[in-house]
Amino acid sequence: LGLGCWLGSKAAHAQADACEALRDFGEALGVLLQIHDDLEWLEGLGAGKGWNREPFSNLILAHAWQVMSADERTGLESTMLRGVDTGDPDTGRRIRDDLILRGGRYTCALLGVQYLARATAGLSRADLAESEARQGLQALPKALVQAFRLQG
Repeated sequence: LGLGCWLGSKAAHAQADACEALRDFGEALGVLLQIHDDLEWLEGLGAGKGWNREPFSNLILAHAWQVMSADERTGLESTMLRGVDTGDPDTGRRIRDDLILRGGRYTCALLGVQYLARATAGLSRADLAESEARQGLQALPKALVQAFRLQG
């Protein structure tokens, strides 16, 4: 998204500082979207969804990997692969609950707040004229964070 925001601002003949600020906004927004996607994956495990290998690389699993011992990692990997093979919703719920206990949601909440601040700062630095488009851009990062169901 950062490149798209930068290219769009270049095409609109914005000043160089505004282009860089909008690139920063877009990059932060992209991370917020990834966090949202990862949290949806986590919740999907509890509902018996999410059993495919693509989302096995996400922020929640990266955090869990950092706080787990080697034996715990091996156990989680084995359980997840078994879940992919069977699609068992109970296995998904156990994995989801374990990842939550290991701080998966909390880590996403912290990152969400950080990237919300980055997106807000980038948009502020772009110094766009007041418009309906600007209002929409301003609302988007906060709406994503609220969609995480981690804050009001």
